[in-house]
Amino acid sequence: MINMNFNPQRLANKKSATPVNGKYKYMRLSPNKEDRITKSVRNISLSPLRHSSSRKSSNDTIINLRAVSSELNTLNIFQDTEIQRLNSMLSDQPRAKSYQKILPKVEKTKNYHEVIEALFSMYNCEKGRIGAVNLTQLFVSLEFCEDCDTIVEIFRNISEGQPLNMISYSKQELIKLCEDSKTDNVLRSIFKELKIIPALEKIINVHSLIEVIKKWWNHLEKSPNGYASFEDICKCYTEIGIIENASDKKRIFLRINQYGNYKQFISVFAKTLLKHMISELGKVVEKGNKICLPAKIAISTQRRKVILKSLEGNTKVVDAIIECNLYNK
Repeated sequence: MINMNFNPQRLANKKSATPVNGKYKYMRLSPNKEDRITKSVRNISLSPLRHSSSRKSSNDTIINLRAVSSELNTLNIFQDTEIQRLNSMLSDQPRAKSYQKILPKVEKTKNYHEVIEALFSMYNCEKGRIGAVNLTQLFVSLEFCEDCDTIVEIFRNISEGQPLNMISYSKQELIKLCEDSKTDNVLRSIFKELKIIPALEKIINVHSLIEVIKKWWNHLEKSPNGYASFEDICKCYTEIGIIENASDKKRIFLRINQYGNYKQFISVFAKTLLKHMISELGKVVEKGNKICLPAKIAISTQRRKVILKSLEGNTKVVDAIIECNLYNK
């Protein structure tokens, strides 16, 4: 039984007892020693439930097996002299967040949740996840992209090269991606180059965004074999708004290392491109809301219109939809 009236000051004020000839002889402690005892006793926690707020749950590591290897790689990078040199160089570069003022405002779609709920309802997703194959077919059939391979590459870049039929997302994962502030920064920079207003009802094809990314790549100095230095790539990413701190540079370093090609350069934009297509779905849903159509019916109706129009004129959309089925095997 723990005595809840335990008083550390009373303990410090007591005399110390030393056995002499079977009897205890008391000796008064010096004031300095009393203070040390008092402080040490006060620092003792009697609560077994108190944990550090920064301590991570062990379940995090069990759920995400890549977390351990990623942390080890990051620790090794801290000791890399080359990355330290790049860190110091890029930290000296002025990074005022003026782009937030000079770039056109990206209208945040308020109905991300509504769009994502509609997607899960349309495909009757089992186990609470929607497959990347379904999303690829949808984006192609809505003519957000002219070919299947481009969207497939976007999903594979996000998932670090996994096969398309193995990639899936929960509602929370898609919402988190849509609310990522860095993707907003990139979209601002892209729309500034395009000189368009993103809030317009007209759908902006994802290839328009990719053309801007190609333009940025072409401005970089490259070696004869088509590689750009990590240093130049990081400068470009910093201007666009992808890199804001040392942690971002280390994450890019894990993907690109010392030199990078175009495929590696554009892979960093994958989340931004996916978020853009989900935003364009928001335009379809908003248009349906004006005539009181539920979100999933508005999306399905627009999809049907695009497919029928494609059958009348050209078969690009239909061919791309058929190509999507190859990834589902």
